[in-house]
Amino acid sequence: MTSTEAPMNDAEVKIVKHKNIKSVLFLFGFAAITSFLLWLSITDEFSLFLIVFTIAFVIITIALFIDVVTKFNIAQKDIQQQIKVIDQFTVIKKHQSKNSGNSYSYYIDFNSEDIKSYEIKKKAFDAINTHDTVEIEYTKYAFWILKIEHNGINIENKFTNQ
Repeated sequence: MTSTEAPMNDAEVKIVKHKNIKSVLFLFGFAAITSFLLWLSITDEFSLFLIVFTIAFVIITIALFIDVVTKFNIAQKDIQQQIKVIDQFTVIKKHQSKNSGNSYSYYIDFNSEDIKSYEIKKKAFDAINTHDTVEIEYTKYAFWILKIEHNGINIENKFTNQ
């Protein structure tokens, strides 16, 4: 199927705004932890481990800040133009990765340059086969998924915990 562009409805625009706000809040939370570590390393006895740990957090926070600001600006373009892409992707690979403990994350890979992979729940993972088609709607610029279905069943993974 050839991808087509369509206008986003109000609910979809709200989803994009919500995702944008969540990413900024995550950044502020991470920055707060970094600030606390900086304060702790200044007021503590300057233990080498704490200083190295704090420097690592500062570097990660700076990289995260750049990433979030970039994605925020791209998502703002999606909010302003309110255009989504409707497409069908073919599943080219299924794989899982072990997390801590006995939990797993399940992924399907697509034949797409826009969205290469997507994490799904185990139930959807078991129902999908390689070469199956997945119907997907996503924002034009930030590639945020608005809707993803397999055989008419929603497989969106709103939560990463299985």
